[in-house]
Amino acid sequence: MKKALMLIIAVSLCYCMSSQAQQTSDPNSGHFDIIKNTSKGAEHINVNYVLQPAPFVNTMHMYLNTPNPMKLSVKIVNTAGAVVLNWMPDQVGYSYEHDFDISGLNIARYRMDIYGENNTVVHSVYFNKRSGN
Repeated sequence: MKKALMLIIAVSLCYCMSSQAQQTSDPNSGHFDIIKNTSKGAEHINVNYVLQPAPFVNTMHMYLNTPNPMKLSVKIVNTAGAVVLNWMPDQVGYSYEHDFDISGLNIARYRMDIYGENNTVVHSVYFNKRSGN
């Protein structure tokens, strides 16, 4: 009887923790590593990103942050792979912010491709453009 009760408590606790983790996860923010080859070997550089305010209706505000200054750029593409918006900073930095005017985009799913220093995609983030109603 004690073992059955302990099993029920353990399963309930795991279920509650799993539900809580799912509720707090945000697909519009996260991080990824860029591997940069240096004279000391492969260096992993962490990049944090945030897209706000969700749901995305007219504007999508993007934040990109790295510990080291590095060139990053962004292209937003539709489901057919066509570039609909793009952004490149005026100068290399470690913190970037940009407002994308998405008011003219169709209501659909899009992908934000983040490009690294060698103009290859280093990470992609999917988002949905919604209506204002």
